[in-house]
Amino acid sequence: TFETLGLYNIISVTVAWSVYVLGFEFYSFSLRQIVGEEPHVISGFVFNQLIFHIAGFLLLSAFSPVLVVFGFIPSNLLIYFILITLFDQLSQECYRICIALDRSQFANFLHFVKSGLWVYPLLMLPLINKNVTIQLILIMWLAGTLIAFVIGVAKLKRLNIIHLKKTSWDIAWIRRGIVVAFPFLIISIAQLTMDFSDRYLIDYFLGKAEVG
Repeated sequence: TFETLGLYNIISVTVAWSVYVLGFEFYSFSLRQIVGEEPHVISGFVFNQLIFHIAGFLLLSAFSPVLVVFGFIPSNLLIYFILITLFDQLSQECYRICIALDRSQFANFLHFVKSGLWVYPLLMLPLINKNVTIQLILIMWLAGTLIAFVIGVAKLKRLNIIHLKKTSWDIAWIRRGIVVAFPFLIISIAQLTMDFSDRYLIDYFLGKAEVG
């Protein structure tokens, strides 16, 4: 239905927005630090970037119920939104790190798993007279991002990038990253606002059927 399509539209846009906020465009700083470094040094950078993203995820989880209050996302789908945002962001960072490590072919495969592979089973369902519900779409989306994240972590493990026991928290490094990344975040959020804010206005005043 148009209402279901509108709901998916709102969720997908909100995920895109949240991924930018959660990621903070931090990669614009961290990838420059990674290029050309030894694996044990890169491991420390990855660890500290993970700490930063976990803090962002906790804030996202705390404020996400606001989306339910304003009627943008139903309460029974909020958990899917939170988990999709988390694993989409983390798998995206795995993709970017692989690019920085000159593993572009694998990175593109990872991006395909995260963004496209999970769609194909859904396309087959109408052929066998099965309904495609919004919940099923979100489950498959979550599965795609989760699988991409697991594959990405396994690859980084094989490249000796992940040695969390040998790393330490570097708050000064994180602060430098925030300072460098913040202008890029503002630009990205401004662009998303221009492109997609109208969908929230349509949803608020006219309903999700009109968004669809």
